[in-house]
Amino acid sequence: MSDTFKYSCLCRNRLLQLKLLRIPLMVLIFSLSIAGEKLCSQNEVAEDTIHKKDTHTTERHLMVIGGTYRTALRDRAFSPLIYSGSIPSLGFGLRIRNEERHRLFWMNLASGRLQNRRANGMTVFSGEIYTLELYRIYSLPEGIKVGWSGRNVLHMRDFDEAVNFRPRFDYHTNFGLAVNYSLDFLDLLPGLEFSIIAHWHFIGFFLQSGYILGSPTAYEEEDKNGLDALFRSFKFFEPFNQSDWGFWPEVTYKLDTGTTFSLSYRYDRKVLTNRHRSESSRGILLLTFMMPI
Repeated sequence: MSDTFKYSCLCRNRLLQLKLLRIPLMVLIFSLSIAGEKLCSQNEVAEDTIHKKDTHTTERHLMVIGGTYRTALRDRAFSPLIYSGSIPSLGFGLRIRNEERHRLFWMNLASGRLQNRRANGMTVFSGEIYTLELYRIYSLPEGIKVGWSGRNVLHMRDFDEAVNFRPRFDYHTNFGLAVNYSLDFLDLLPGLEFSIIAHWHFIGFFLQSGYILGSPTAYEEEDKNGLDALFRSFKFFEPFNQSDWGFWPEVTYKLDTGTTFSLSYRYDRKVLTNRHRSESSRGILLLTFMMPI
């Protein structure tokens, strides 16, 4: 056998080996590509899961609220004049929220002096407990939550020119509908958010001071004492006679640490009508510090 023939056979054998080696190499490359696609798919699922967890992460903040009330009120049982002025306020609250739910509990106290156009004054004290419960409804546009809110308010008024029957007061507990719209500005400035809450309360009860001058005891109605007299004084809300509504726009900025600051303006109007009518309209400029807990 010649050397040329041996060399030709050797070349054919090596060529055949290379062709046979190409098959497992192609299988290996194909397997690696499938594994890579699966790994990418798993990473995408993991990222989606992390994003969903982040989206549904519940935020809890302790709130410290300070501000100034700009108030105008009129108690027709004492005077037809409107008393107005600015008084300081301080409050504390708790906010718990995520993508699905928004809860707020707020306590606020305010006290100061108001005057009428004749320069007669009075000292006012106001205490309020505000609760809010909102839910995400997916049939509504993104950013809108709907629910209910409630207020418990005690308002006391000590008129300077009054000799007797001081101080005067009204108290009301009421519930109703509430809606919230929020919009973040992630593309413009991460952490910046605008929101507005509006409420209309039409279910509740209230208690008012009586007339300054009235009929003698037991002249028009049978005299009552103790708890019987107290319960008789409570009145339930009636449509268009008693109402409590307002709105609350707010701009918040959240730091990387989770601490949040907000600037808001809250307006509410209250009308209580029984034998006499008392009404108040107030706007509150508030600065809030929210600390994560």
